[in-house]
Formats: sequence, structure tokens, C-alpha cells
Amino acid sequence: MARARPYNKREWELGEEERWRKLARTVPAVLMPIGTSRKAIRSTMKVKSAIKAVRRTRSLSVSGEPSDYDLLDGAHGKIERISATHAKAGHLFVRCAAHLSGLQGGAAWQAWENHRADADRFANEARQCLSRVESAIEAAGDVLLAVQWRRGRRLPQEARDLLHRAKDDVSKALDALRDMHRAIVLEFFDAWMVLNRDR
Repeated sequence: MARARPYNKREWELGEEERWRKLARTVPAVLMPIGTSRKAIRSTMKVKSAIKAVRRTRSLSVSGEPSDYDLLDGAHGKIERISATHAKAGHLFVRCAAHLSGLQGGAAWQAWENHRADADRFANEARQCLSRVESAIEAAGDVLLAVQWRRGRRLPQEARDLLHRAKDDVSKALDALRDMHRAIVLEFFDAWMVLNRDR
């Protein structure tokens, strides 16, 4: 069985269970910043603004604007970082709870597990929506190539439909991200309740 290793002499004086409890208390401190951060939402909003600008100005490059793909990559990257940090915090909390008597089980633990699963599901949903956005933008560029479109001319109906679908998928991704953040904040409170039960 693994042991919680103390970092300094003062921590060494704590009992084994108290060291695990102290380590478990770092999880809520990680969850709140990622639950309240709006970086992924702001990054995804930029994608939506770019799509609106394309539809308004009719200035989609035939090869696809690199900036559109950069915005999508940025949004994907931010969601990936949030998901990775969230997964590590969850793994740590489960490991600590295994070493602490009485933490696993009960209503607060079940609520924490449910909100953790919800956050993962919403993050995956947001990533899938953004992948569909990328495909739709690429397909719109292919349509413009096929009809030999020139800047300033009206976008073909097929390209407009694809961009409209991309905008809808960005909206769905934003909804999923908001739900993910809400689930992570609830997970923070659940973790705090689990840790402070019987105290």
C-alpha cells in the first residue's frame, strides 16, 4: 500500500491518515479555478465570431483561413488542458479516499462521482462539436473551390448552410462548456462535503 510522503518535518509529525487528508484537500483547490475559468468559453466564442464574420463579409479563403483553424486549435487545447487537470484531480481524490476511512460511499461521495462524470461527458460533447465545426469549415472551403468562388461574391447556398451548421455546433459547444464548468463547481462543493463529513 502506498504511503503519503511528508515534505517537511512538521508534516512528518502528522499521522498517516492526516497526511492523506491534507493531500485530498488539495483537490478542491484545483477544482475551483478550473471550474470558474472562462478561457475555454472565450476561446470558443472567438470561433463563433469568426464564423459570423465570414458569413457577413463573405471573405472565407478558398483554402480556409489559417486563423479559423488556429482559433479551433486554441479552443480544443484549452478544453484538453481543463480535462487533463480535472482527470488528475479526480484520480488523486479517489486515491486519497481509498486511504481514508469512511470517505467513499454515502450521498456526498455519490454526488461527487456523478458531477465528475457529468463534467467529463460535457467536455467530450464540446470537443465533438468543435470537431464538427472544423469539418464544416473545411467542407465550406471545398465548396468554394468546386464552384471557383471569388472574394466579394455571394457565398453559394451550400457553403452558407455549412457555415450555419458550424455556428450551431459552436453554440452547442458553448452550452456544453458552460455545463462542464457548472458540474466542476458542483464537484468542488461535493469534494468539500466529503472531506468535512463528521468534522
